[in-house]
Amino acid sequence: MWFGGAVAAVNALLLARCAQRDTRATERTPQQSLAAAYICVVQRFVLIALLFAFGLGVLKLQALALLAGFIAGQLVMVIMGIKQLEHK
Repeated sequence: MWFGGAVAAVNALLLARCAQRDTRATERTPQQSLAAAYICVVQRFVLIALLFAFGLGVLKLQALALLAGFIAGQLVMVIMGIKQLEHK
């Protein structure tokens, strides 16, 4: 279950990195920003898929525990994001 939470944390870190990079690139056109967003989504998808494959294949973790940890980690990130929006 811990590995699933770590995968969710990696996903959140990649999302934050992409968002930070996008805010710094003020000279981009809307099309370039959209392309950068798509690239970020593909990078996150591929890395998360590889991490799931590593957890299931190499570490021989149980699928349900891995998925439960990932879902729990994602829910924590969503709840934290909602609370941050409420404070603004």
